[in-house]
Amino acid sequence: MQDIHIYQSNIDEHIQKLGGYWRSISALARLQEEIGELAEIIIEENPNVNELKEEIADIYIISTCLANQYLEKLQDVYKKISIPTSTLELQKLNSDHSISNLFFQLQIQAGKIARIINHYDGDKIKKPTEKDRNLGLEVAYLHKYLFLFANHFQFNLFKSIDNVLKKSALRDKNRFSLMYDPITTLSLKRYRDFINSSIGKITEQKLWGSYEWESNKNYVNNIEKSIPSFIHFCKCVQIEGLDGYVFEIAASDNTKLEILNNLLDVLSVHNLEVERSSNLIFIQHIPFQVEMYTNDDLQYIVFRTHSQP
Repeated sequence: MQDIHIYQSNIDEHIQKLGGYWRSISALARLQEEIGELAEIIIEENPNVNELKEEIADIYIISTCLANQYLEKLQDVYKKISIPTSTLELQKLNSDHSISNLFFQLQIQAGKIARIINHYDGDKIKKPTEKDRNLGLEVAYLHKYLFLFANHFQFNLFKSIDNVLKKSALRDKNRFSLMYDPITTLSLKRYRDFINSSIGKITEQKLWGSYEWESNKNYVNNIEKSIPSFIHFCKCVQIEGLDGYVFEIAASDNTKLEILNNLLDVLSVHNLEVERSSNLIFIQHIPFQVEMYTNDDLQYIVFRTHSQP
């Protein structure tokens, strides 16, 4: 009997082998595309079950990719909405919903996910009165309706997911170029390797990282390349429970304070609100503790989330 975290991990490994994650706003468009294709199938008088299996698996995979990009743990959020985490138990979920009602519920959840992603990675500015929504929870609810869909048509969704991943591994190999993603970036890997080797193995943390440092570019150009990612991080860090953001920069002989001030100056120029206190840095009114490490010719500035009492 497998647990849902195995499938989440399998999907993550699959995507990274194909070149990495797309921007979440692009993945959102793909999610809506697949839901539209599902609608085309279920309005048929006699839906093609094989096509339906593939579309539902596609929706599951893409929505899981979105959860992965924000470092959500499906095992935890499934428990929060009281659905099982074992694949065997998930195949037993049932309800009295009609197919049309299940689809409406699916589309409602897709709309909630779209609202979150558009706030994080799109152009929509969140209303001051709008309540925070956690992406992981909304994805979990969407998954619930996918399981109910699959169980209504009496097929094993997890076998369908396996088949789609296998097909994609062959079809999409070398199809996509390697893309920057803040959870898989080389700078974050180098930081983790350094911390693990110098301090000892650390507990798993939900970190994002900057672009890797390019020696042929100057300081400002290197930092500016990562600013959109850092702004994205600031929008979602508190709601999604992220632990921190790691900037990789070239090592220098400057003092730690000078190094930090140089970075904060570049952030300030790009309309990020920066305030300093005795032991915290506030960026966009979010409190961070700052950690700094040097590893040969690279340095790491970590803005670690600080929970105020």
